[in-house]
Amino acid sequence: MSHSPRRAHSRAIRKEIVALLAQLYLFPQTVRALTAALGARFPGLEQDAARDALMYLEKKGYIRLAQGQGGRTTARVTPKGIDLADGAISDDAISPIRPGPAALALARQTRLLILAYCRRFPEAWNGDDEILAETSPILAGAVSLDQVRYHLWYLAGKGCLEMKTRAHLRDVVVMARITARGMDLLDGATEDPGVGDAIP
Repeated sequence: MSHSPRRAHSRAIRKEIVALLAQLYLFPQTVRALTAALGARFPGLEQDAARDALMYLEKKGYIRLAQGQGGRTTARVTPKGIDLADGAISDDAISPIRPGPAALALARQTRLLILAYCRRFPEAWNGDDEILAETSPILAGAVSLDQVRYHLWYLAGKGCLEMKTRAHLRDVVVMARITARGMDLLDGATEDPGVGDAIP
């Protein structure tokens, strides 16, 4: 399929927005900040073009737009946008992100291990530090506490976990509890491209 230069440009802008927001998943970005960040890659990018790309991405469910402080519009990636950034799904209207199959495989394995751990204690709120202690040896230390928190956020956004936080000393502990959807994923009763196949 051939793409016009304008369509290719729109696809590339959308890709960069999703990739950038996926890296900053906890931090909503203003349209102005996104336009500035994209300026190096797309010289002369107008704020209206960035806004158009954001509106498109929101309509596709890859990002969420909200009114921030001072009435500024902010954008934040959704779990579906993470699936796109990870390469778990593709979209012909957005240039491929291609993070690599090894990164996607590790993300899927980590998410399944988190769900499996939480399934062992279905009524309990499981702390991020407990989850890390359980999954780290299996993953040969390839996952940090921040990455566990990232995957907890992702799985909660997909409805696989309930999530809450509580203050502890000078930090925050992220707590998670499995939902019926998370149990269904582990049992193989449902599928999700970003989580992968059930653990046998």
